[in-house]
This record gives sequence, C-alpha cells and structure tokens, in this order.
Amino acid sequence: MTFIINGMTCNGCEKTIEAAVGRLEGIFSVKANYQMGNTIITFDTTQVSKETIANTISNLGYEVR
Repeated sequence: MTFIINGMTCNGCEKTIEAAVGRLEGIFSVKANYQMGNTIITFDTTQVSKETIANTISNLGYEVR
C-alpha cells in the first residue's frame, strides 16, 4: 500500500519513518521516498491496520494523506 506523506525533506526523514513503521508487528517491508513524497509498505492486515501505520507516521510529525 502506498501512503502519501507530506513533510519529508531528506534521507533522514525516510530512515525515521522506515524505522518507526518497521517496528510495528505485521510489517513486511517499508520504503520511504522523500523525493516522491510517499512510503510503500507491505503488511499483514490481520496484525496491523492502515490506521495504525498512518498514526505512527503522523506521530513523527508528518502529514499522511
């Protein structure tokens, strides 16, 4: 699933999002791209919801659309 993220400005932002989301149970892969303004996440919907993922990213200070 692709999440559109506002507020990423550098590689550090990508790593911050990837680390935080990657710690959630049920996440298989996370790839953030600040230049594209998105994060592509593969996850098990029986273990984690898209709302939980979006909230995790929002709590880092980014806007998820």
